[in-house]
Amino acid sequence: MEQPRGFAVWEIIYPFFLFEAIVLIIQEALVKILRLSWAVGLTGQAISTCVAIIVLWYRFIFKEKLTLTQKKSIFIRWKAAVMAIAATVISGVGWNLLILSIHPLRSQEQFRTANQYFYGSTLGMELVTLGIITPIAEELLFRGIIYQRLRKISGVFASVMISAVFFGVYHLNITQIIYACAIGILLALLMEAYGDVRIPMLGHMAINIVVVLNGELGILDRTILATPLQKNACMAICLVLTVVFTGVLGKKCKEK
Repeated sequence: MEQPRGFAVWEIIYPFFLFEAIVLIIQEALVKILRLSWAVGLTGQAISTCVAIIVLWYRFIFKEKLTLTQKKSIFIRWKAAVMAIAATVISGVGWNLLILSIHPLRSQEQFRTANQYFYGSTLGMELVTLGIITPIAEELLFRGIIYQRLRKISGVFASVMISAVFFGVYHLNITQIIYACAIGILLALLMEAYGDVRIPMLGHMAINIVVVLNGELGILDRTILATPLQKNACMAICLVLTVVFTGVLGKKCKEK
């Protein structure tokens, strides 16, 4: 018997609300009920996100037997890994430079507040939380669960775009929405092309780690992005390569 369309939509958005509810409840419990001052900021986010990962894994992977990879091997193919890292890092740098070059977006209060939140902790905590835990959680949710459920009721293009918009809106402010939507398209294409959620996870980790290291240590700002000319050239090259990577992944999806 065919399920009502409304039920199908609920099946797609329900995991998102479950994830958000768990994170919010755990963070509120740590700070306001247990009054743990150290749980404010990224520490609390790390703890609550880990709990959410466990719940999502049990609810959708263990109980529903949702498959996160079409490959039986525990090892990730090196070509897929290289593609994931190169595509997401290059695209992420390009989109970051483009967004930062647009003054109205750069000057947004929400943008500055987000930066203070993300880079207000120690480098180690930022790398663990933003570079490892967050990508695992978000890829499990958006590509492992939501994208795969979308593919059951729609084609590749619609699933990629809807999941990317969903991923963007999840980040709440206009600056991050634009960036996350763009990266979300590549991450969804990686999931579709390789059929393994670990591939977009790896790419997501790579770009987040690069962003954290640049934000804290200036690894790019002091080298290839040291002058306005270098920034503009790098932005142009990265965005052109982003189009190339998108085309290659799109072709690979069609060949499956």
